[in-house]
Amino acid sequence: IVAALDWLDARAGWDPGTARREVAARLAALDLHALQDRGVLRGRVNQRDTASALAEYYGTSTTGHGRYSATFGTNTAASTTVLTHPDWLDLDCPLFPKHDKLKLAGVTPADNITMDEASADRAA
Repeated sequence: IVAALDWLDARAGWDPGTARREVAARLAALDLHALQDRGVLRGRVNQRDTASALAEYYGTSTTGHGRYSATFGTNTAASTTVLTHPDWLDLDCPLFPKHDKLKLAGVTPADNITMDEASADRAA
């Protein structure tokens, strides 16, 4: 936690200890019962509910984009929350290391990354 708060101070251009004080002030004002209630409510949402809500929200696409789904047998279907498009899929690729052509990209974060006040506030 200390390393994360120090990182936030540096990226936000804050004086050392500012992120710690911001987080401490927010924790002191936190309603623990309300937080627990939110956690319980979120725990009741399952993948099927999420997929259905996204289907209702986005409706029918005219561009070919949609949620990834699969059909098993004649009557069983599974839908996901993953957005896809037919052009993004290559179903001729076996999904094992010799054929999947996946590579990990090395990313080295730049030391000069900064954030604006609103981003720093949200991070805290």
